[in-house]
Amino acid sequence: MPEIVVLKRCEEYDPEKVKKALAEGLDLIGGIGNFVKKDEKVLLKVNSLMNAPVEKHVCTHPVMLRAVIQLLKPVTKNIFVGDSPGVGTFAFCSKRNGLQEVIDSEGVTAVNILKEDHEQVTPAPIKYRVFKTDKLLAGMDRIINLPRFKTHGFMFMTLCVKNMFRLIPGSSNPGYHLRCGSDK
Repeated sequence: MPEIVVLKRCEEYDPEKVKKALAEGLDLIGGIGNFVKKDEKVLLKVNSLMNAPVEKHVCTHPVMLRAVIQLLKPVTKNIFVGDSPGVGTFAFCSKRNGLQEVIDSEGVTAVNILKEDHEQVTPAPIKYRVFKTDKLLAGMDRIINLPRFKTHGFMFMTLCVKNMFRLIPGSSNPGYHLRCGSDK
């Protein structure tokens, strides 16, 4: 599939406006059904970095999560939402940043990618030969990345790249994180 980027302006986190902009953007590239098929298992990889309120702008906004879930529901009910926060568990962080309320009210399943006992070794696509990821990833048909638009000390703008790095769970993540950009 060719790389396609769609940008849609939405100047506020109004639930209906966000959902409309997201749907219009997806329609430009064939609609949600072009990416997710009926009854597939979908992990929505949010950015729930820490136990911070939505006003701190460090985590995926709950309105965006709700819009994606609502657009997915006509295609599949197998929707999972999760992350591997830098501090604490996903359950702990998602309560404060508003994601847990969306998960509960939309009736989808929260997953904590942090659990070390879920790990398996999988091939790394780029620099490393292998790295650990959560076994639950192997059971997903699709992963949809829902990053927060922000910066990071190692990157000018992280977007989706840094958010996917948190698929490496728990104590495994910092080692890879520190080696980013090195030739080791």
